[in-house]
Amino acid sequence: MMRTNKKIKVTPLTKNPEWLPTVIKWSQEESGGLMAADEKEIEFIRAHQQCFYVIEYGADIFKQPVGMFALFDYPIDETLQEKLGDRRMNGVRDLDYFYIIDAMRGQGIGGAVMQKIKEIAKKSGAELIVFDTITPHLNRFYERNGARIVCDNWFYDIKESRVLASTYFQMIV
Repeated sequence: MMRTNKKIKVTPLTKNPEWLPTVIKWSQEESGGLMAADEKEIEFIRAHQQCFYVIEYGADIFKQPVGMFALFDYPIDETLQEKLGDRRMNGVRDLDYFYIIDAMRGQGIGGAVMQKIKEIAKKSGAELIVFDTITPHLNRFYERNGARIVCDNWFYDIKESRVLASTYFQMIV
């Protein structure tokens, strides 16, 4: 198994808008079909392109997009912030749309990307990243990369008429 991050580059979607159709396609795959890639979802991605990043892998002209993620501002309730006093958080980012194509999984790219996500969040003034997952087999991956489980939850998938688990994480940057 190859473990490398030297050939990984994370680029804002706004610098390569030609990747928008790929990002939209991946958003459907990332959600396991739970989010319909309908006009509302497509418009949301278009309107928030500044929050999306594309993961490139390869050298020079052979770089290919192999994944994506999005980092959104996460609003903190002002009343809660006042109660926290000295412990208040200066910035929180919500990690979403984290996706790496199947062919590139298991090669150490995910861990390298998690480090880049932390760097981007920190540069933007965040102290904490929050996110959730409906793929419990990835929980250990996130924990190995510095995330801590906050709680587990259940929700009902109307489309498939089934109950799914969701795990909420936080990660200090």
